Amino acid sequence: MADLSPEVHQLLLESLESYEQLEVLLLLCRDRSEPWTADRVGERLRLSTLVTTKVMDELARGGLLHQERIEKSLLFTFRPESAPMVAIIEELLRVYDDNCLDVIQVMNSRAMGRARSAARGFADAFLIGRRKEK
Repeated sequence: MADLSPEVHQLLLESLESYEQLEVLLLLCRDRSEPWTADRVGERLRLSTLVTTKVMDELARGGLLHQERIEKSLLFTFRPESAPMVAIIEELLRVYDDNCLDVIQVMNSRAMGRARSAARGFADAFLIGRRKEK
């Protein structure tokens, strides 16, 4: 993970919750020539329109994509809310293209942390009384 700057690492841990979000964000960062629809992104990434719509909406709410409605079409463009974020995402794209394993490793560690936390919460639901403090 030596190739990841602290800013890219933070973006992966705090703003991207799934591989679908990562792939959609990187696709729109790579191809900024025109706005994207969920259908078009779904075709390119081989995801359902339902999934891409949800993912693109999440990214827009997170300030990583710009969303606008033109007539009946919902269009998305790569236009993060801040210039520093543009640079961080462009750096993420370069790192991902050079060595995607570094990025995947961070995403996996986050997913494992969430799974452990959920399992711990589930197990704690079956405890009777208070936990003894160590």
